[in-house]
This record gives sequence, C-alpha cells and structure tokens, in this order.
Amino acid sequence: MTQQPYDENGSEDQQVIEADSAGEDYFEADIESTLTMPRVPADIRSMEAAEAQSAGPGADDDAKRTRLRPPDWRLLLILAAQIALAVRLLSSNGAGLHEAAFLTTGHAELAHWLHGAPRPDYGSQFFGIPAVSPALAAAADHFGGLTGARLLSVAYMLLATMFLWGTARRLHGEVAAFAAGAAFVALGSTQSLGGAVTSDAMGLALLAAAAYLAVRTAQSERRWPLWLIPCAVALVLADVVSPSTALWNPFIGLLLFAAAIGYGLRWAALLRPFCLAVLCAALIGGGNLLRGKPGWAGLTDLRQSIAFGRPGDALVDDLKSWIGWVLLLAAVGVLAAVLRSEWSNALVGLVCLAAAVAAPAAQFRIETLPSLVRQTGFGAWFACIALGYLIHVLAHEMITAKEARVVGIIMTCAVLLLYAGAAMTQSRQFMQSWPDTRGVAATIGPYVHRGPDRYLVEGNSALPYDLRKSSSPGQWHDTRGLRFYDPKLRKYVTGERAYAAAVRDQHFSVIVLNGQITQAVDAKIVETITLCKNSCGYRMAASLPYHGGHYTVWLHQGATR
Repeated sequence: MTQQPYDENGSEDQQVIEADSAGEDYFEADIESTLTMPRVPADIRSMEAAEAQSAGPGADDDAKRTRLRPPDWRLLLILAAQIALAVRLLSSNGAGLHEAAFLTTGHAELAHWLHGAPRPDYGSQFFGIPAVSPALAAAADHFGGLTGARLLSVAYMLLATMFLWGTARRLHGEVAAFAAGAAFVALGSTQSLGGAVTSDAMGLALLAAAAYLAVRTAQSERRWPLWLIPCAVALVLADVVSPSTALWNPFIGLLLFAAAIGYGLRWAALLRPFCLAVLCAALIGGGNLLRGKPGWAGLTDLRQSIAFGRPGDALVDDLKSWIGWVLLLAAVGVLAAVLRSEWSNALVGLVCLAAAVAAPAAQFRIETLPSLVRQTGFGAWFACIALGYLIHVLAHEMITAKEARVVGIIMTCAVLLLYAGAAMTQSRQFMQSWPDTRGVAATIGPYVHRGPDRYLVEGNSALPYDLRKSSSPGQWHDTRGLRFYDPKLRKYVTGERAYAAAVRDQHFSVIVLNGQITQAVDAKIVETITLCKNSCGYRMAASLPYHGGHYTVWLHQGATR
C-alpha cells in the first residue's frame, strides 16, 4: 500500500491509505477520530517519495522505506563534533574508582573464559552481567589501555546519537533530527558518558536502538513484527548491560503507542506495545531459565542501582545545570504541539518529557541523588526529540519548507552556542572529580611486585588497577576495616589502633595517603611513623599534588625496586 501525503499547505485533515494493484481493502483515518492526525513534514514527504521511486514499483511499502541511503552530511558533522568533544576528555584524568572496578571485573571475566581462572564473587558491588559490557571494555583495555576502553564508550555514544537522529527524523523530519542530535551532543552528560568507562554508555546505545526500532515498528504496515523482535532484544540487552535502564522500559512501549497513533493506527496502536511487553517478558524468562536464576535475575533491585549520592536537596539545582535548558525547550515543544492541535505529536512529546524526568522524580521519592551524569544522559536522549520538534515547528512556521532546513540549523547553533561553554566545563569537572593516581603509580611502580609484600592505600583507589600487571589484588589494603593482632596487647584490634599496630609491625611495604577519606586513620598512621622514627623503617618518598588535594607516599626501607 502507498500512503497519500498531506497537501503542502497542510489543508488536508485526513490521510488515505489506498489499495494497491492486488485489490486490497483500504482504510481511512480522519480528524474526526479520537486523536487528530499530524501534518506530515515536507522533508519526510520528499524522503519517502525518493525512497519509493528508488525501490521500484514491485516493492511493498515497507521495503520502499527501508532502502539504504548515503549518510546525511549534517549527521556526519554532528558525529565529528561529538568525537572532538569526547576525545579531549580521554586523557584528562587517570582511571576513576568505578572505572578501575569495572575494568578489573572485565579482566577477571576474560581470565575465566580464556584460562579457566576462578570467577570472583562480585556480591552487590556490580550491577548487570559482568560477562557483557565489562568484558568488552577489558578487551579494549588490553589492546589500547585506558584510552582504548574509553574510546569504546565514545563509540557507544556515537551509536546513541545516530539512533536519536533516526528516531527524530522519522517522527518529525530532518530539521528536528539535526536539532535533536546537536543538542544531545552538546550536553555535558553526553560528553562525560563518552569519556568514562562504564556500562551506561552501552546501555544507552541499546536503549536508543530500542526506541528507534519501536518507532519503526509503529510506522510499518505489514512487516512490523520484523522490527518488533529486534526492538525487544535491544531493550532486554539494555537491561542486562545496565539494569538502571529498566526505568525507561515503559517509556519505550509508550513511545511505540504514541508513534502508532501518529501513523494512523487505532487498535494496532495498543496491540503492538502489548506484543512488545510479552516478547520482552518471554526473553527475560527464557534467559533466566538458561542461567538457572528466578525472577528478573539481577534486575529487581533497581532502586539500589540508581540510589547513591548526596541527598535530594541539591537535585533541582543539579538538574537545571545539566539539562535544564533541554527540559525547558522540550516542554515548549509539547505546548507548541497542543496549540497547533497536533495531538499525536503532543503525545509523543509528553512521553519524551516524562522519560526525561523519570529518574529525578524517582530520586525525590527515595530522597537520594544518583550519579546525575548517567541518569540525565538517559533522560536527555528522550527530551531532545521534543526539542527537535520545537525547532522544526519554528523553522517551518517562519519561512517556506525549502528554506526551513537552513533556518533550523541556524536556530539550533544559536541555542547551542549559549550552552556549549558551560557543558564543556561540566564534563571536564566531572572527569576530574576523582583523584588522579597516575603520578602515584609512576612513583611506587618500581617498588610494587607480586609476592608477599602488602600495600596500603587510603580508601578505595584505582592503584590496584594501575599496577595490576606487577601485583595481585590480595596485596592491596585500604584504610578502612583492618583487623590486626597487636603483640603488645596480645589481642586483635580494629580501627585506628589496628593501623598503628600494623605500622609498628612494619606490615606494609608502601603506604599512600591523601588525608581526605579517612582523616583520623591517616593522622594516626603519620603519628605512629613519626614516634617510632627509625624503628619503623618508613620514610616519606614523595608528596604528589593533584586537582583537589595531594598524595603522600611512604616507603619502607625494605621496599626494593
């Protein structure tokens, strides 16, 4: 079947699906129905006409719309800008604690697969399945180091941008696609997700793929099951890779429903989201049976996976600084759709806006703030679709459709220039929000060896990852939770006394402190070293500054190169 487009001036209030040469029945969806049909943008009409012509008269409607075309130069420009913004962050800091734990987990998985090494018990320290995203990142780390692993995150975010372009383009046209993609790339959260090694970049790419496939499912007349199946697979994989993405599962179904309404479907608009839910449940259930685990198998504790950080009092300020302008423009886009009586576009916008504020709303409920960069990045992906619609409307209302693309680009660039500097500052501050251990690793590296030696580092640190090739995880200890036998008291002690006894007993070959996480323990260790002087055998080897503090390195006289 071929879809009869609306007239150029938007005067037609109905869309007619004509019967093809085989004599199929046709149906008519008019403005008198439950929801008003939107006006199809001119660039979508020209796009579909060109696709239909290139597909040939023998191809069906879905085949005509799925012909491959050369990449749009505007999309390539956006991707180039995204690469430039992400690459500048790759070497801005050493590995963070989360990155170090993530990559250490991946290396353990690879060792288990390739060499049969025992798999560690991750307990509640890792969310998701370690055999997927961490293993891929560890493989990239093996060949390209930390930079290689971070480049993999950049690739995931590029995929998320491409799927955003495709989703906005099919919903609202090419002007909206450019505006949505450019806004997403300019966000500080997008830049930060591309510059750090986490499972969230891969999870967002899969969630974006599911959203795009959901729109394709909604806009497909005959072959919609062929789009629905990969949509369900991408959605389940996103939950497996990053369980916090499960928060956005309902919004994928709602987006499918809203897009189906906009395409002129009625009962099918309810049927297809239902089929998506059933298929996702079947995939999750089948996977759990294969793994031998009941229920959601790791996806149930969504609250724990997103609920860490400082109290929710700072939520509004942080939300405004990271994606406030995107949310504002997205809300204006929804209002514009309502004022234009384009109810299906308004419904799509409401779904996207609700998805954008879903995570912050959950944090208000549980009174905690998650890793804001990750959660705002997921929500902003949806909000950028509604923002793109607003730019599309403004561009087409002001001038003719032929010139609207140029005006849309100019308007988008003008908006982004007002925010670009702040976003770049935010992303750099995020990448420098943890101590830089590269200088410490270079200083103590010659004294670190596999064997009986033990190394004390304040708090949880990335040093075990930095020096993993010359040490084993069991050799590293932090300044919390030590239980040590004190020969003077002839009993085990804990807390500050345990570390003082360990220093007197010359238990550690290297001690690294920065006076920020366990200040009382640090002070006790330094006091003990000062009091015992030469009998302890420790000397200060270096004081290494970094953004926000400095490391003090103590070496035992028995430490050898």
